[in-house]
Amino acid sequence: MPSAGLDARGLAEVRRVGRADLMVGIPSYANAETIGFVVRAATAGMVQYFPDLKPILVNSDGGSPDDTPRVAISTESPEYIEKIILVSPRHKLQRISFTYQGLSGKGTAVRALFEVARELEVKAMVMVDSDLRSIAPEWIELLAGPILKGGYDFVAPLYSRYKYDGTITNAIAYPLTRALYGARIRQPIGGEFAISGDLVRRYLELDSFDDLTARFGIDVWMTHSAINEGFAVCQTRLGAKIHDAKDPASDLGPMFRQVVGTLFGLAGRYQDRWLKVRGSHPIPEYGFERVIAPELPLRRPGRLPPARGRPRPAPRRADPALLRADRGVHLRDGGDDHRPGRARDRVTGPGVRDAEAVPRLPLEGAPRREGRLMPPRRRAPYRILLPLANPRTARDLVRIGAGVSGGRPTEITALGIVEVPDGVSLAEGATTARTARRLLQRVLDFGDEEAVEIRTMVRIGRRAADGVIEAVGEEGSDLVIFGWGGPPTPAAAARSAAARGGPREAAVFSPTIDAVVRESPSDIAVVKQRGLDQVSSILVPVRGGPHAELAMRLARDLGRRFAAQVVVMHVVPRGIGERALRREQEALDAFVKEHGGGRTVRGLLREAPSVRAAILREASSHQLVVMGASAHPAQVTPDGRFLFGVVAETVASRARPTVIVVKTRQQLAVATFDELRAAEGTLAAADAYVEHSRSLPTIVDRWFAENTFHAGEFREVAKLVDLKEKRGVTISLGLPALNEEKTIGLVIRRIKTALMDRFPLLDQVVVIDSDSTDRTREIATELGVPVVRHSEILPETGTYRGKGEALWKSLHVLDGDLVAWVDTDIRNIQPRFVHGLIGPLLREPRIQYVKAFYRRPIREGATLQAEGGGRVTELMARPLINLFFPELSGMIQPLSGEYAGRRALLESVPFFTGYGVEIGLLIDILEAAGLSAIGQVDLERRVHRNQPLGNLSQMSFTILQAAISKLEERHRIELLTEVGRGMKVIGQEKDRFNLEVREVADSVRPPMRTIPAYLERRKGLKR
Repeated sequence: MPSAGLDARGLAEVRRVGRADLMVGIPSYANAETIGFVVRAATAGMVQYFPDLKPILVNSDGGSPDDTPRVAISTESPEYIEKIILVSPRHKLQRISFTYQGLSGKGTAVRALFEVARELEVKAMVMVDSDLRSIAPEWIELLAGPILKGGYDFVAPLYSRYKYDGTITNAIAYPLTRALYGARIRQPIGGEFAISGDLVRRYLELDSFDDLTARFGIDVWMTHSAINEGFAVCQTRLGAKIHDAKDPASDLGPMFRQVVGTLFGLAGRYQDRWLKVRGSHPIPEYGFERVIAPELPLRRPGRLPPARGRPRPAPRRADPALLRADRGVHLRDGGDDHRPGRARDRVTGPGVRDAEAVPRLPLEGAPRREGRLMPPRRRAPYRILLPLANPRTARDLVRIGAGVSGGRPTEITALGIVEVPDGVSLAEGATTARTARRLLQRVLDFGDEEAVEIRTMVRIGRRAADGVIEAVGEEGSDLVIFGWGGPPTPAAAARSAAARGGPREAAVFSPTIDAVVRESPSDIAVVKQRGLDQVSSILVPVRGGPHAELAMRLARDLGRRFAAQVVVMHVVPRGIGERALRREQEALDAFVKEHGGGRTVRGLLREAPSVRAAILREASSHQLVVMGASAHPAQVTPDGRFLFGVVAETVASRARPTVIVVKTRQQLAVATFDELRAAEGTLAAADAYVEHSRSLPTIVDRWFAENTFHAGEFREVAKLVDLKEKRGVTISLGLPALNEEKTIGLVIRRIKTALMDRFPLLDQVVVIDSDSTDRTREIATELGVPVVRHSEILPETGTYRGKGEALWKSLHVLDGDLVAWVDTDIRNIQPRFVHGLIGPLLREPRIQYVKAFYRRPIREGATLQAEGGGRVTELMARPLINLFFPELSGMIQPLSGEYAGRRALLESVPFFTGYGVEIGLLIDILEAAGLSAIGQVDLERRVHRNQPLGNLSQMSFTILQAAISKLEERHRIELLTEVGRGMKVIGQEKDRFNLEVREVADSVRPPMRTIPAYLERRKGLKR
């Protein structure tokens, strides 16, 4: 069936695209003169500022008599734009143009765009007018950024406009928006907006779209509907808006009727909301202030007469300089003009470049600068942290987490904490951490049952609470859900007191939960689990305190999840009188109406002498209780030990159904502990955590425990394949080889059979040959594996001898998002050598690079000794690392030849061409991604060809050179002389010695992403 605004042909074209992340919609009619410039700027904005998202540009045309649709599609291709701004996006940008169906008007065009956005399931939709002459690529980031990176749903524009431009806005739309709803949105009918996917779907559900809205009433309809439907609204500064002016005689009259008619129609619909409004409040503003005083609005021939004494201000064609990132934009003072951005008392600022006007840092969580950047807002996705002492009991907690997101994308992290006592190295927790990871894998099955993605995390610490608080900061969690087994028995309490060394203050829930609640790093829910098998009724006791709204929201969402009725209960003392009772009922009804959000929510007023007794009695008739913490400080006992208040804690302990007690975070809604460090009024407990010293040995010990894996953790290859498909990644394996005919066949057969033929874990295996003179290449080819000589890859860059050169060039022929390398001289090769490296990358998104370690036997004659291999590592590399790169001192075998990493990281670092490649990669990745991004995995045992001592001496010389060059790059030491490339090798002939000078040194290859041919090939793979 064709949609309201799309015919069958248009709908089929949209469905051909599939899905998109970011959409720019352009409604048009007879705008062939300007739409090309708008398309060019919008395309550049999507490619430049959102290269990782899948973009689409959609033109909804009203049957233009000129070439508007053709111009929209045929304007310079996205590939041309990419060459100008030097960005390689992950996805090919697509364009669609269609003629909308139904009543002619801008509103109908926009509604058709909504239908396209819903069909494509976009995260954000940006709408721009087709007659703009001042649009710049930055407008796309300024509009979409607050939604994609700030969690807002509706973004209205803030323009610097000519004083006679925007008559209806200045005289009608803005004053009434502010007066009715208290929202200071300066341009409620601005023309350029951004809308979240959630809000798009809500727009299409509303029944208030009428004939007036279908024309010019659409802008004010979108703004007022977003406000009244409870969505997050902000504004963004776009600078000057220059566009084709409207003719007052033919355009403004109908526009006035349509805008005002829509505005008053919505006012009647939302009367209950604006009758309660008192005063007005500012709406968050996004972006830096940049005031560009526009000239007189543009006119078309035959429209407005030119101003006296002033030439026509703009050429007929848009200035192509508007697409240049280095154009100058000047800040001016608006004098007595009181429009947004032009206040009387503003101090004139310095000139800035437009590309610098909105840096990326503010969107990524930098501290807000008062009055200039939008306050941080985390709304989508909804991030939930589940600290689990016993993963077997996590099913109900996962069900709750999956049900409280309100339809938003949900990210659940199951957290395991390993506590290591004081006085014991944190590295001792490594074995326990592996056990914890295995237990947490059971939680993933619960996520499949609830159709929500769960990832696992294990943290090592002295106190479990510290690990939870740190995880909240790292993950940016919105909600922490604790499971609580109930109050301890007297015997357990006695044992706990003895362990603490005396009868100190008893825990309310548990020492861990209490400590986290006191620090309030996020919203917190404590769940006393008593089953959630059949939930038909949910009780929400409220007192109207600061935590009641959170309890109401969670209960409302869970009511939808379980198809249950929600009963909002308010308890009042007996004998308060009829008049007081009536007021209490009215207040409860108002609370339910404002926060209930549906017919399945009803209020219940109870008179009782005891609030606790009344709630416990009523709870027996329901299957779930959701309540907030105490509203009044007076309800906290004198010793201050009650964290949620007496009522909530008593109900949690004694009620028969499952009870969820919630507590909101503090008003300072900061997302990371870096922001907490700089913010005023930070909680004392959070300050204590930030100030907690973490010495380097502690950091390394903790890293060792958390980031040391065993190949056995990833032995279930089928689960790794499922993870690979969920992540949407591809995996390539490179096999560097030089004269390995004795072992390469065994290596290929075991890996290919297990990880390609039996389980499709690997998408690609390639042998990278360094001009072998034996049968290495022939054997690999016979076994069906492609062979490429590294000297023939990227021939324009020249070639060097060495393993590092082969690895660097292999990035050009290996296509996977994850790339692994395994040496081909291994005699005891097993599939674990590959899936052990890949496993941490698939399971833990924070891990970027994984190194192998193992026991390394050494052959002495015909005997294989159990230990003794890795002589260069133990005698040179590890002492060197401990001296100059102590962060890496926990690496067991920094020179191991097996490793894997994410392409985005590997292509961004240089490669030494020879023996220095391992130490060089490790140091550069430490600098680029940090220690926490590096992992190591135990592959148990490796048997390979051992090299003679003389070769090891030259290897050590090369590795030492590489490390010293990295030290010099970072100015960590100063050398008196330049590093030499020549090494005097001592030779022995019968009874005499001699010296031979050999040039032993690596060259350095630049990051692969700087090679044009590589970029061109990667771009071709994405098409």
